[in-house]
Amino acid sequence: MAVTAGRSALMAAFPAFNFPTSSAIPQPLQSVFLFLSVLAASPRDDRARQALGRMELALTGMKDMMDGLLDVARIDAGGRDPKIETVPLGVVIEPIVAAYEPLARAKGLDWHWHAPTFRSARMAVPLA
Repeated sequence: MAVTAGRSALMAAFPAFNFPTSSAIPQPLQSVFLFLSVLAASPRDDRARQALGRMELALTGMKDMMDGLLDVARIDAGGRDPKIETVPLGVVIEPIVAAYEPLARAKGLDWHWHAPTFRSARMAVPLA
């Protein structure tokens, strides 16, 4: 109930905020992906290759979040209906593990992820 009231207050405070140019919003991020691929094609030492790999994972995460925000904006605007599906949890958790495990290990921390007994969840998935 409090979440709904907070969302309503936020929407009332920013009625003009929408994504009329939503296709233009991810373009700078796509440019960074292009520059990253140029860097990845040049010879690098192992440390540089690892850093480029982490950058790619981070950028992919940013792109996925941006796509998710745009999906939510489209749903909120009434232009789309949410798409609810059963999704394997590994699809959600494994990119997080892949992104943070090397960072944790570099700091001397152990990173363990064990699959839960339930292996899927019903959730909104990206709109096509």
